[in-house]
Amino acid sequence: MNVKLFLGCGAVFVSCAMMAVAGPKDELSVAFNVRFASFPAECSPAPGVVCRADAAGDVSLVLKGAPDEILGDWTMPVAAGVSKGAWHHIAFNYSLMRRRASVYLDGHWRWENADLELPRLSRVGETAARGCTLADIKMWPNALESERLVPMAKDEATAALAVVRAEANALAQSGPTAGLEAWAARLAALAENLLATQACAALPSIPVASVKNLRRDLAHAKTFAAAPAAALANGFAVQVTEALSQEPVLPHDIPTRGAFTDEARIFMCPNESEAVSIVVHAFQKLVVKTVAVSDLVGPGGARIPAARTDVSLVKRWFRSGGAWLSYHNDRRFRVLVPDLLLHDDDLIRVDEEAARDYLRLDWPTGRTYADCSDPDKGFLGWKPDLPFRDADVLQPVTIPEAGRNQQLLITFRAEKGVKPGDYRGTATIRTDAGEKTVKLLVKVLPIELPDQGSPYNNLERTYITHVNSMPPAEGATYAERVAFAKRIMQDAHEHSINHLTDAWESPESSAIAREAGLVPDRIFGLPHAKLGGGRPPYWLCFYPGFDKEELTAADREAGMRAAKRASLRWKRNFDKNFPGSEQWALYHSESSAWMTLGFMQGEENPVLHDLGMRLFAHGWDNNSRYATDSEDMHATTSISVEEAQRWHSAGDEVINYSDPFPGSENPMWFRMRPGAMMYFAGFDGQMMHGFRQGRTPWNEWAVDWGGDGTYRNFCLAYPMKGGWIKKLAFEGFREAFEDVRYYTCLKRLATKHVDSPDNDLRREAKRALRWLDRAERDSSDPALQKTMRDAPDLRMLRAGVAERILTLQDMAARKGK
Repeated sequence: MNVKLFLGCGAVFVSCAMMAVAGPKDELSVAFNVRFASFPAECSPAPGVVCRADAAGDVSLVLKGAPDEILGDWTMPVAAGVSKGAWHHIAFNYSLMRRRASVYLDGHWRWENADLELPRLSRVGETAARGCTLADIKMWPNALESERLVPMAKDEATAALAVVRAEANALAQSGPTAGLEAWAARLAALAENLLATQACAALPSIPVASVKNLRRDLAHAKTFAAAPAAALANGFAVQVTEALSQEPVLPHDIPTRGAFTDEARIFMCPNESEAVSIVVHAFQKLVVKTVAVSDLVGPGGARIPAARTDVSLVKRWFRSGGAWLSYHNDRRFRVLVPDLLLHDDDLIRVDEEAARDYLRLDWPTGRTYADCSDPDKGFLGWKPDLPFRDADVLQPVTIPEAGRNQQLLITFRAEKGVKPGDYRGTATIRTDAGEKTVKLLVKVLPIELPDQGSPYNNLERTYITHVNSMPPAEGATYAERVAFAKRIMQDAHEHSINHLTDAWESPESSAIAREAGLVPDRIFGLPHAKLGGGRPPYWLCFYPGFDKEELTAADREAGMRAAKRASLRWKRNFDKNFPGSEQWALYHSESSAWMTLGFMQGEENPVLHDLGMRLFAHGWDNNSRYATDSEDMHATTSISVEEAQRWHSAGDEVINYSDPFPGSENPMWFRMRPGAMMYFAGFDGQMMHGFRQGRTPWNEWAVDWGGDGTYRNFCLAYPMKGGWIKKLAFEGFREAFEDVRYYTCLKRLATKHVDSPDNDLRREAKRALRWLDRAERDSSDPALQKTMRDAPDLRMLRAGVAERILTLQDMAARKGK
């Protein structure tokens, strides 16, 4: 069958059989204009799709199911009582992959599926037109968003495009750089083309997104034109922004918390890492060839070597619904978020229109890209020998079009013993359209931060910086596995993470952990038997085949003595290998079985404590009802001053394991909650519930049977061959614990001098402690547990802490104290 289509200013005949859209068979979008001459009526705007009106003028779309589809054909209601003789615009999108389908009428959303059961479509078959006429049929092989499908009203589109054309032409005549002028000229030409198309079309024909994107790009071009000349190169502009921000930097954004400048300034202390963020905004298709960072040269020629500086790009890719702020998974949605810190942008390809991610696998036989977006057949699991690995240094990055950006993160490391003072260097961004040099000023403060912070209310203990699920050492040889373990423990330590599950599981692993700087004050989990590991067996295991109700109190006592004997050798070995350390055993999780708390923990408690071990469990409020007399430390699911006081009241400790869970990408979420919020609420630390995801790490849409249900990936890093790829959130986690190191340094110093006989020093110490107390009230405000909007500016809080440390140090030195 042939259908008469009105496309632009002319009429053409197109065969419907030729219009079958190539591409994935599980996604489709169609937009068309239709006019009903009589009722009932029907026609085919696309193969396998029927637009039907009944005798009353109620319109629906029928999507033909595939021959073996048990759900059969599928009807999507459009509108009731449509008038004869009027043109209407109808559009729909369909995605079996996303389990979503929507219908739009005359630019307005009308219907969306209410369940996840969608049929597979046939995509073939035609219905002869009867009682209606079609025009301007458009088809796409992807499920487009509404603004790509529906047209803007003619008058509104014409007026908006005329303004864009005029202002873009003016900018093209007076832009500060040739590259910016050329981009403005292209915007004016695009507006002109759309105006011409609209002028000769009888019906609205310009999608809302086309107009909105042009207006957005023009506004950005005008912003760049007003930027200082120092921030502009011929083909791009540079913007220095907050390295870690609540605001995600998406491809067409201009971050609000940043400045167009050619200078970046940060401060840090010895034995600390800190990052600088530079956003490159392109005026044309741009290739960032290299980012060359020089040595930072300081007082007397002292250097922070470039070899200890890492330059990475912040990769934006699609994650499931809940991305950026939540660890809960809604598989119907796909959200583009900044997340991974990569050196090779091409390692993961992202199709933004189709909302798909592809991993590059470099097999000996050739390179392939694996789809990790399909819930049914996409790339799922991880094996250490998969040929998926990031580059060691930044590779060329292509910004594919004008108006897009790329965020770069430059992370500096000041080692212990580096000389305090001002260090200067440069970061030169070299592109195929020229280069721009950003001046770097790094102030190293004369402050010796503690390797590990302390809780706000107990300076004698260490603030627990614990992460579960340290990846097992990977490698084909023993040497490779040792190197892997060294890298991961050193990286954890440089992120101020000093407690890792499994770090002390063998003599070899323990030696690596000590060398890396991990803190063996508390040994979590179950170390290998050679090092005194193993948890005391539950006494019932000595009575196989018996029900508990059959046994007497004497049997129970005998079972406990047997459990102690079985574990005594392990405990002696532990004390020998870890003198002065505490062995903590995780017995029960209320998340899985809270009913055991009042029984098993109470019965295992004497065995555990008589051996000198400590009991640690995690869960919800039932712990405070049934296990407060057993647990020595509890990991809660929420943060509050009241929760800390509840456990501290009997001399126990409290940490948190699920607020936040890893999974969300927002780095400030991870800086605020495990850091300032927990610290000032009086918590004793944090237990992050996952280092690297290994079950279904890349495909967040796959159902992980036996995994974590509807949660997103519980991880701070993703696996690659021989290592891991860090998330942006990992850097927020590092900043959280470095904040605690600053807070601890100030509190220890002020506490030392708060009773000083020197009046000036005593008063300054008191002022510092009162100021920190005010910060404690602001950061532990219950309102902040639900929103970050009014949270204190953690950068300014750290700067205030540093200033007070320097003031106290200087005053004490002048007074010989």
